[in-house]
Amino acid sequence: MSLPFKSLRSKIFLGYLALMIIIISVGGWSIYNFISLNNVLAKITKENYISVLAAENMIGSIERQDSAELIMLVGEISRGREIYRMANEEFRRWLELEESNITLPNEGNVVNEIKNNYLKYERLFSKLSSLLENRRNNDARGLYFGNIEDLFRNTRSRLQDLLGMNNEALLGGNSISRTTARKAAISTIAVVAAAIILSIILSLGISNTITNPLIDLMIAVKRIRGGNLNEKVEIDSPDEIGELAKEFNDMVSEIRSYQEAISAKALAEQQKALTIIKVSKDGIIVTDEKGKVIMMNPASEYIFGLKNDEAIGKDIIELTGQPDIDEMVKEVLKDKKSPHNRTILLYIDNKKHFFDIEVIALPSTGAVILLKDVTYFKNLEKVKADFLSDVSHEIRTPLTSITLGIGLLKDSERLIEMSRERELIKMLGEQTNRLNRLVDQLLEMSRLETGKVQLKLQNIPFQEFITQIVTSFKPQAEIKKVHLEVEFTNEIPILRIDPDRINSVLSNLIYNSLRYTPSGGIIRVTVSREDEKVKVSVSDTGPGIPPELRDKIFERFFQIKGRPVGEFGLGLAISRAIVEAHGGKIWMDSKEGGGSVFSFVLPVSKEEESKNE
Repeated sequence: MSLPFKSLRSKIFLGYLALMIIIISVGGWSIYNFISLNNVLAKITKENYISVLAAENMIGSIERQDSAELIMLVGEISRGREIYRMANEEFRRWLELEESNITLPNEGNVVNEIKNNYLKYERLFSKLSSLLENRRNNDARGLYFGNIEDLFRNTRSRLQDLLGMNNEALLGGNSISRTTARKAAISTIAVVAAAIILSIILSLGISNTITNPLIDLMIAVKRIRGGNLNEKVEIDSPDEIGELAKEFNDMVSEIRSYQEAISAKALAEQQKALTIIKVSKDGIIVTDEKGKVIMMNPASEYIFGLKNDEAIGKDIIELTGQPDIDEMVKEVLKDKKSPHNRTILLYIDNKKHFFDIEVIALPSTGAVILLKDVTYFKNLEKVKADFLSDVSHEIRTPLTSITLGIGLLKDSERLIEMSRERELIKMLGEQTNRLNRLVDQLLEMSRLETGKVQLKLQNIPFQEFITQIVTSFKPQAEIKKVHLEVEFTNEIPILRIDPDRINSVLSNLIYNSLRYTPSGGIIRVTVSREDEKVKVSVSDTGPGIPPELRDKIFERFFQIKGRPVGEFGLGLAISRAIVEAHGGKIWMDSKEGGGSVFSFVLPVSKEEESKNE
């Protein structure tokens, strides 16, 4: 079905207009049937319901009048007369209404008979009332039972006949209304069915006019996406879809030209990249999305002693034998994010070589592993550490002599109390003690970095251990008016640690928080078991650390300018070395102006875990 409109908008408008006309027609027909049925019901109600209501009320009224006469016969004349008066007024009101609403055959004769009987009934009541006032009670009773009662029963019977006539008319009217409603429903269903059929035909015509070209366009797009740039959309339509098809064909033609233009350049760039990879001194390994090797450069061949052709298809763990590299590749392939760099030790020709490992995700194709030889820098760090250790040892001997000499001078009786010389000796003693602490920290740092330190590992109830350390800082916190608290979120196991060194780590973190947290602030130490590790966090409400300084916070001799100065800036560096020597990790989270959180984790040994179980 084709439509004589050029614009897609006009075609859609025509469809909506036709549907609107159909809906209005169905609605108009429904309203017409509703009004017709309403008129029938209104007519039935007007002709019969009022008569039914009048008959029922007149029956009730004349029964109350009869009751009033009986009340008068037993001596309650005033009360009976009042009841009769009210019922009489009600009867006459409904009788007048019924006289004006006579609609059925023979209904007028019945109403006239009722009216005549009631007029006689009123006259007999007046006579009864007169007899009772003259105390002729026996005559009154004779009048009631001889005449009034029969007239009452006859009048009530005619009223019931009137009620029955109108009830039958109401039932007949209900039958008429049901017939009318049934006809209206059938006609409405027929109109709706016709409207639905017409709407379906019209909708199919419009939808086919619009969607068939779009389907052709979609099929062409899928073929082009599959690489067939010679595809062309054949849509001869004067509307917007035809314009879209023309623009689409022009676009594909330009893409084809562009692809042809850049193919040679891309090939050249690819050859250039392969050349750079081959001559690179850093090892480069490329894997697919499953972690299997698809390429490695000559530097990687030298590192792992395996040719590229032999390595293709192997798993990373099979090629390198390094669980750390395998774990990094799996993380990258899973999350598409590069983890932190790691340094590993490899033996090449029986010589130690250190490599920085970085794994980079490739979109939808796998990952690239970069191995940078940092053996020279590691050796240089070792030389620096050894030099620092040697210098510290050399400084310790004269420092010890100086400390001893200053001690002897302080005890000398020749120095006058509060003299300038004694103040000078005191200042020299303080500075010498500071130098001794610096030498101790430098030696500790050197031993930790070179791996010469021997941890004195013990099985420590970690929850009690943490509680004692926090408790020892309570007096300092109270002096500074800082709230210090400790929280254990779950059951903490026994840990195998060097208690003195872990004590120094936590003490350093709490001390730093006390130094930077203002009066009225809060310091919270939180300890929790997380899988195979125990996490300790120290949070404060201090000024926080600027983002640009967070990567330097664990470096040696680093201190933040403008903040309260510590001794040497070695505390966090030593803490990191101690935690890492335990097989753990330490880090920091901070929001400038919103406090800092320093955290470290320690592993739970499998031996201790099995004992706890």
